[in-house]
Amino acid sequence: RMEAVTPGQESRDAAVPRLSSMGREAVNPPCTLPPVKEIGGNFDPTKSAAFSPRTTGNSRRKSPYWKRWLRRYSRKLCENRWFIIFGTVVTVWALAGDDLRLWCTNKPADKYFDGIVIFNIVFFTFEIIVCCIGKEDYFLGFFWGLDVISTATLFLDLSAVSEELFGGGGDSDGSENARTGRTARVGAKIGRVVRVLRLIRIVKLYKALTHSKTRHRSRVERDLLSEDGEDDEEEDEEEEDRTKEPAKESLVGKKLSAKTTQRTIILVLALLIVLPLLSTSSLQKSEASGQYGADEVTEAFRHYVAGTGTKQAYEEVLLRYIYYHNWFQGRKDCRGQDTGCSSIYYSHVFWVGITGQATDTELRRHADLARLSRSTVMAWDHQASQQDDKYNYGTMPSQVLDTLSAPWTTDCRKGQLQFGFSVLSKEIDEVGYLVRCPEDVRGIEWEPFTPQMITRSEYNQWRFIFYFDLRPLIRQEAALNIGTTIFVCIVLCVASLFFSSDANALVLTPVEQMIQTVQAIRDNPLAAKTIADQAFKREEKRKEAVKLKKPSFLEIAKKILFCKWNQPTSELMETVILEKTIIKLGSLLALGFGEAGANIVSQNMKGSDTSGVDAMTSGLRVDCILGNATISDFSTATEVLQEQVMQFVNQIAEIVHGVVDEFHGAANKNMGDTFLIVWRLEGMTPKQVTREADLSVYAFAKIVGAVHRSNVLAAYRYHPGLQQRLGSDCRVNLRFGMHAGWAIEGAVGSEFKIDASYLSPNVSITTCIEHATRIYSVSILATETVVALCSKDMVSNMRLVDKVNFIGTKDPLELYCIDLDYLHLDVEHPLRRAPTLTTAVRFRTRQSMEERKKMLGNDDIDIATMFEDDPVIRSMRSRYSEEFMHQFNMGYQNYSQGEWLVARQVLSKTRAILGRPDGPSLALLRFMGKPYGYKAPANWTGVRDLGDLESLTG
Repeated sequence: RMEAVTPGQESRDAAVPRLSSMGREAVNPPCTLPPVKEIGGNFDPTKSAAFSPRTTGNSRRKSPYWKRWLRRYSRKLCENRWFIIFGTVVTVWALAGDDLRLWCTNKPADKYFDGIVIFNIVFFTFEIIVCCIGKEDYFLGFFWGLDVISTATLFLDLSAVSEELFGGGGDSDGSENARTGRTARVGAKIGRVVRVLRLIRIVKLYKALTHSKTRHRSRVERDLLSEDGEDDEEEDEEEEDRTKEPAKESLVGKKLSAKTTQRTIILVLALLIVLPLLSTSSLQKSEASGQYGADEVTEAFRHYVAGTGTKQAYEEVLLRYIYYHNWFQGRKDCRGQDTGCSSIYYSHVFWVGITGQATDTELRRHADLARLSRSTVMAWDHQASQQDDKYNYGTMPSQVLDTLSAPWTTDCRKGQLQFGFSVLSKEIDEVGYLVRCPEDVRGIEWEPFTPQMITRSEYNQWRFIFYFDLRPLIRQEAALNIGTTIFVCIVLCVASLFFSSDANALVLTPVEQMIQTVQAIRDNPLAAKTIADQAFKREEKRKEAVKLKKPSFLEIAKKILFCKWNQPTSELMETVILEKTIIKLGSLLALGFGEAGANIVSQNMKGSDTSGVDAMTSGLRVDCILGNATISDFSTATEVLQEQVMQFVNQIAEIVHGVVDEFHGAANKNMGDTFLIVWRLEGMTPKQVTREADLSVYAFAKIVGAVHRSNVLAAYRYHPGLQQRLGSDCRVNLRFGMHAGWAIEGAVGSEFKIDASYLSPNVSITTCIEHATRIYSVSILATETVVALCSKDMVSNMRLVDKVNFIGTKDPLELYCIDLDYLHLDVEHPLRRAPTLTTAVRFRTRQSMEERKKMLGNDDIDIATMFEDDPVIRSMRSRYSEEFMHQFNMGYQNYSQGEWLVARQVLSKTRAILGRPDGPSLALLRFMGKPYGYKAPANWTGVRDLGDLESLTG
């Protein structure tokens, strides 16, 4: 922001757009382009044979005859009707052949089907090669990729490959098959995806048949119109190309049709491939083991009750059932990769009990008999902990072991009496939610298992019942359902956007962008600069991506094979050129008119019923904070610097305008040595007004520090001419006056020339305030109107120095200064290599300023605190101690009350207490000393008369 803008840099910025066009030959080195001398005259690359394969005549460099012959007959073979019909038959067999093999034959016939598959692979490979040679836009295109994928999937139809990937598990036992259930399901889904990929060829065949019909109809029309059929092969090829051109599909239509087809295929494939993957399988619910175990437990219990079996045998069967479906092991990983456990299932037993229609006493009696002994439970758990089998049971917490051996007294009544126990009834680390009865969880989250190998009367009388926890399965299904919903929504949204994206990209989007640009400029003409930055950012990213992109091996192979190195660079569409022109015009309007002229531009652009311009619009009264910044000793600098004075002013303006814009202000006028700065307060809340007032004070203090620290402006301190006229201690300095009030914003001038400006007595007062800075020898003076808008914390950094009257003002104004000692600052060290102010550098600078501007508008940021913590401002204010402020305030109060002798004593101390003369103290002493002799007049009211602008200037 504080760097110089040299005239040579502006010309370099203007040359940036031409650099991209000059580098086109470097980006695309010619492959068959002859030297310029061979062509003669001015070379136009767009008319060269290397760039236009349709060009005829002697100037076109023809490829070797065998290449043209091979390309021509390959294209004819691709478009031949019988070749397409045969390809259709082969495709249909590829789609249904493997299913016919499994449906109608046995394994001995697989070798014959494998031979047909191998033939299909060879045919499709040959077809791909022929299409690569005969079709220009086929190789490495979308349909080329689909054909390669669909052909590759034919290898999965070979019986050996299919057996290896999707065959049975060999001699694997049931636990291993259960543990690898997910892998089996994925394999089955891959098989279904393979069938889906084969369907791609149907679309390709449809397009080929349609194109063949069009070609056939074109040939028939050509033969009817042709009178001489004796052409050589090359002329026939050229005539065929020329005949196709009138019926050639438009580029927009061709692209739109191809993109629509591609995205339709992608949409269908995405749905058919992904949706099966977002589903769970019921194979992992352990239904078979749950049902079989229920019958086994019932049988062991009946033998125990009948006396034909032991209780220990029954208890071991029940414990084996519970541990096989161990709820706690189901939440852990299995011990090893080759072992199984209950975690491979989604359901686990959590409630065991007895139910039926028998009486309460009968059911309790059976529940007492079914109770497990503690010794058996402990022995079984110890045995499970030492287990090293193919399927490991896992262990259970000690609290659960107590539950297993406890009486079955938990009464869960759901239609029928149920007595049993729940392994989730006690607070354990692994149990996040206690489940005493099955009713404590949702009905879909549990599944009961009862014995089926008993009579109906026994079943109705009493029976064992085991409740399995299905929450892992339900949760996975819920998550997958959410994923399915999100996926379908995303696919539909993306598909709906993509289907219309091509037409939008060619016409609608550029037109809508232009409309939006015009509307944005109409609503806020100052937004044109932001729009230009955004457009430049997009363009730079695109250029950088093109520059950094390295061609892949396949792209290089394609260019070498088809000699397509020298592709013509695509020209900008007229819509793009028009959009850039609108943005440039808007940016120029924003720079020329500024914030004051935004209303003029907006009102004229809103009048869409006519193309006339009404520049002399009525003014608008606005409340604002006005600031006047003046370059000290400007006339002397103009005389000394001569032509370089423009560069001098621009260097200062870059700092002033940059800081003011960053701190939410707007630069209005620049009359050489004077800058008129405005902070508009219209339509703001009191809190926002306070923030803007704090920002305005902070901005001027920031400018003072930036000007005196700038190494660019510091160079003028050593200018011989300036030192001769202004002294050896000369430096670039600015003075600021601030005032708040109303002003009329509008156009000043005529139909020949207008200036957007602010007219108000307050503007003149602001100028007077700035001139008064020379009386008080301070950098910044602000009136009480500004101070009244600032926050208390910011006001605490200001010093009341006088109360004055100006000619033309009704009421006296208190003047406040912001104490800043810029002589305490050091010049910034220049960069070792200053960046060239290119368009990209300017863009990055503006982006950084915009980010800081947004940060300063955040309500959480305290501007007064930032002001006090600013290291530059703190350095400039370090000399002004609290004691000094108290002393001066005491002296000023004596001065205001008419006790000038006391005021003289106090202000004489503050004049010298800083180590160098204090300007406000010296100004008050001068006023009291001459002509009053430190004796207040009889009519003294504490107000000093400063007169008008001319008197201040004089």
